[in-house]
Amino acid sequence: WLAMKGRYTDAEAVLKMLYEQENVSGPLNDIKAAIAQSGEAREGKRSLAGLLKRGWSKITIIWGKKEVQRAALLGIGLMALNQFSGINTVMYYSTTILVEAGFSQEISIWLAALCCLAQLVGVCISVASMDNAGRRPTALRSCFGVVVTLSTLAVSFYFESPLWDKIKVAALMLYLVAFGSGLSGVPWVMNAEIYPLKLRSAAVGQATVANWLFNFLVGRYFLSVCDWLGTGGAFFLFAGFSVFGLLWLWLLLPETMGLQLEEIDDLFADPYPSTFRAKNGETTTADKVGGHQRQLKMASDSDFDSSSDSDLQDDSSESDDASPDQNLAAAAA
Repeated sequence: WLAMKGRYTDAEAVLKMLYEQENVSGPLNDIKAAIAQSGEAREGKRSLAGLLKRGWSKITIIWGKKEVQRAALLGIGLMALNQFSGINTVMYYSTTILVEAGFSQEISIWLAALCCLAQLVGVCISVASMDNAGRRPTALRSCFGVVVTLSTLAVSFYFESPLWDKIKVAALMLYLVAFGSGLSGVPWVMNAEIYPLKLRSAAVGQATVANWLFNFLVGRYFLSVCDWLGTGGAFFLFAGFSVFGLLWLWLLLPETMGLQLEEIDDLFADPYPSTFRAKNGETTTADKVGGHQRQLKMASDSDFDSSSDSDLQDDSSESDDASPDQNLAAAAA
């Protein structure tokens, strides 16, 4: 944002703070090159028809370019796992679930309040973990915990005793901690990082729509599934989705921690998936260099130089009203 406004001294100061080093000419030059390739933003008011046309142009490019399509499928898949691991059924119906488990209405309400606190604890763990352990380990650990706790919760509904009632509550709370520690935040962080700058607003928008669609489906049909399979069966179903999600994450989820925004495109280039290029999904130095070169190449690709390119604008330029702190927070993540 600062570089787009020509405030290179301020941009350099921020990069020095982020990289904790004095020589940041390389990253600053990369940013200048990306801005130069994306072109200057047009000024003036935009009509609704123009906005719709530009949005549709971005969507067609997202699903027309192999690398961006892979990123979009990953982003939407993360949103599906976020919802089909059952989080909002617990949040929406926690009181109902606890009443069915044998607790009184009053105690169930208090326990439901503790559910929110449990998820908050998990989110705090996630915030600390994503920028230390990395996005990929955080998501895999969280998904594994979700599988274990959902399975335990499902089994507990097939037994009636004071001991199993306590196990239900413990499994429910631990599930929320496990979910909050990764699957809650990683999908949103990854969706903010994995798309080319020019297409990011449209790609994040479609992933958000997908998240709410999955949310609606799970919330709408959860009680019907409980009537059909029983409460324990419904949670086994969520556990099954989570097992599939765990395997899928292990195969396809790359590590983006420490990569510049300009370097991430190569994660979705051939050979794909990038998780097999280096141990634990870490990109090599060669991958990083290749990614930056691919970024510049894609920016000048014929799809971007076509007639639709004049309608597309850098997402950073669409955020002219956003503060530098907001945009730099995304870059720091």
